[in-house]
Amino acid sequence: MNTRLTLSYRDAANYKTSLSVVLTGSFAPEQVVAIRAKLNEGRYIIPGQVGLPNPAAQFQGKDGFPNEDLDHVWVQLNDFEDISDVNQVLSDISTEDAPTYPLTVAALAAAFARLEGWDEGKAWSEMAFEYGR
Repeated sequence: MNTRLTLSYRDAANYKTSLSVVLTGSFAPEQVVAIRAKLNEGRYIIPGQVGLPNPAAQFQGKDGFPNEDLDHVWVQLNDFEDISDVNQVLSDISTEDAPTYPLTVAALAAAFARLEGWDEGKAWSEMAFEYGR
């Protein structure tokens, strides 16, 4: 069994994009709880800091992206917002689909476990460099 995660980005002008990735493996309930505890405001991550792709990359080269007035580094990890029923979350994100991204669930859980805090400044610098500002 594998795991499908959905990441969403929305800027201040309400331009939105999302992407789904399928990772090899399945989370244990305690991993879901531990990851949820690391989310900013209970829903946001800086995806590159835990090895995930950034859906905002789809805006590269469009409308002056990244724009300091409209854009930001935060991406919503949709599947972990409400974990009141962890078993339901695990069921919802489980898939038999083949992996689409070269990261395992174990590696993602380990990245979150090592995370001591989100570095917005570093992420903004990397985003501006990578996407052309």
